[in-house]
Amino acid sequence: MIKRGKISNRQLNNQGFSLLELLIVVAIISIMTFLTVISISVIGRGNAKKVNKNVYSCLSELKTSTMAKDGKWRMEVKKKDKEYVIEIYKDDNVMESYACSAARISMEYIIPDSAGDEDSSGATVYDIDDYTIKIKFSRSDGSCSSVVVADSDNPGDSGTRIDGKSSSGVFRVKGSGSAYKSKLWYKTGRVSIMN
Repeated sequence: MIKRGKISNRQLNNQGFSLLELLIVVAIISIMTFLTVISISVIGRGNAKKVNKNVYSCLSELKTSTMAKDGKWRMEVKKKDKEYVIEIYKDDNVMESYACSAARISMEYIIPDSAGDEDSSGATVYDIDDYTIKIKFSRSDGSCSSVVVADSDNPGDSGTRIDGKSSSGVFRVKGSGSAYKSKLWYKTGRVSIMN
């Protein structure tokens, strides 16, 4: 025996999604999208902060190594493939190397204007995507003996010396709307984080 009444009742109740169910699904998708955007932003800021701390510690380590150990020490900051790379050399051998993805951050070296302002139109900005920054310290007094900017596309480029143009230089790392800075004073070799 076939029960037809139950089949027809089931068919009448099969009307699709209600407006309330659709609103709940749209709200869930909106919340998930918002959380994803926030997460990406936090990752970008974290990477920028990490690169800035690595620049600061590498500059400090380079100064200490130059004054305390034999050999010719230098540091290079550059973009290699899709990463920002900080390398410390002794003579021509890489002693330390730090790398961080350049996916959500940008990095610059800034020569401030004559008033010491790195954000003015008179400041000179070198994008690390296009240039390699080479830094050396003096063994005798720990001052910065040279800062050279070389064209990254030309490996044989010895570069242009820029440390005489100002009393300091600034590495600026930007990620997700935040900027982190490490400042190098040429005469004393002092390095500080400016945030």
